[in-house]
Amino acid sequence: MDAQAIAEITGHIFRSRGQRTDLADAVADAIRQQIVSGALAGGERLNNEIELAQALEISRPTLREATRTLIHYGLLVSRRGVGTFVTKRAPRLVHGQLDMGISMTDLIRRVGREPGSEHCNHHQGWGLG
Repeated sequence: MDAQAIAEITGHIFRSRGQRTDLADAVADAIRQQIVSGALAGGERLNNEIELAQALEISRPTLREATRTLIHYGLLVSRRGVGTFVTKRAPRLVHGQLDMGISMTDLIRRVGREPGSEHCNHHQGWGLG
């Protein structure tokens, strides 16, 4: 993780402190934004917990809680004794990516698919007839 990513995460955290936001949630959101924007690439290793917590000026327990949240959503993977990494695959959930200001069509294309409606049967399965 480079100094620019750390600076952007730290800036996001400090901007969030004025709001009624849990600090761990603010940290998770800041790291998530770096992942979604591509600033943190798939497979990239995060700094070790001590270094990263110090760089972000937060406690280790706060960082642990934030990383657990991101692991839960499939954005990070932790390998005991090796480190924490940005997942190489696209997250299973769209959650958190809707605030990027892109269309669903563009989002579908970014994950290597082609949008369309050819397999949609209107009203079937909706209980509408």
